[in-house]
Amino acid sequence: MSQGKNVAIVLLSVTAGITAFWAWRAETELATLQARSAPPPAIPKQTQRSDLPANMLDSPEPKGGIGAVNSTSAGPDSAKPDDASTERRNIDEQHDLRESPEFQRLQSLARQGVLDIRYADLFRKLNLPPDLLQKLKDLLLEKQNIRTDVFTASRREGLSIRNDRELIDKLIQENESENEAALRSLLGESGYDTYLEHESNQVDRAIANRLDRRLSYTATPLSETQNDQLVALITAERVAQKSQPSAWGTSAAADQATLELGIPSQPLITDSVIAQARGFLTPAQVEVLTQFQAELNAGMEMARLMREQGARRRP
Repeated sequence: MSQGKNVAIVLLSVTAGITAFWAWRAETELATLQARSAPPPAIPKQTQRSDLPANMLDSPEPKGGIGAVNSTSAGPDSAKPDDASTERRNIDEQHDLRESPEFQRLQSLARQGVLDIRYADLFRKLNLPPDLLQKLKDLLLEKQNIRTDVFTASRREGLSIRNDRELIDKLIQENESENEAALRSLLGESGYDTYLEHESNQVDRAIANRLDRRLSYTATPLSETQNDQLVALITAERVAQKSQPSAWGTSAAADQATLELGIPSQPLITDSVIAQARGFLTPAQVEVLTQFQAELNAGMEMARLMREQGARRRP
């Protein structure tokens, strides 16, 4: 936590601007994103203790949940028993809050808003009637929550990641497969292909949409066709760079970082992309795209410098 505060103090001294903002976000949330590359297991809510083998229930987690502090650990830096008990109690209270009906209601509303941000282009292309659109949103929310919701279920059922990992992984896969099958059934083959295409280029569309918003209040906003053409260029560039090492580690972590932080793991607006974009963008739009390239590259460079500084501070 102290490292994140130090980063925030450093960024306050840097000239205000979007690159500094995204770089700060990249540093402070990097640990979270790395953790998400190996997310907590999920168990469907309908799974009950009686449905599981008896040996899966022999090793319940500590009251504090998975990863709770062991109050018996020795050493000069070990937490005192009272401190450990307080921490476990705080963890329990947080879990209880997340399980409360009011929190679940608020969380559902908040996630609905995120869906519109992430899938608005897909909803527009599919042009579904209201009832089918709502069913699609419900399935997409279910897909996003498969892993998150199950942590609560695993804690409630007293399952152990150490002892039950294979079963948990199997349940995750089964639920994800069922969700994909439901999406395919709802959308049909053509609609499902459109959905898969949208999923595959979300990172590229997120970058293009930032430029779209930048140009939206100018005299030369991007047209829908121009946006799609730019997404195609960025997709081709990202695919070409797949064999190169990523600044964010795994491919999944890199894509998540780009979507949440707005900073790509590698330069996606390259000179080649700009040169090809001249074929369908106006000179004024190309000028903004070039400026946007410099901002993205600056954000990546600042994030790299801060990661290196943080690595040097670690023992």
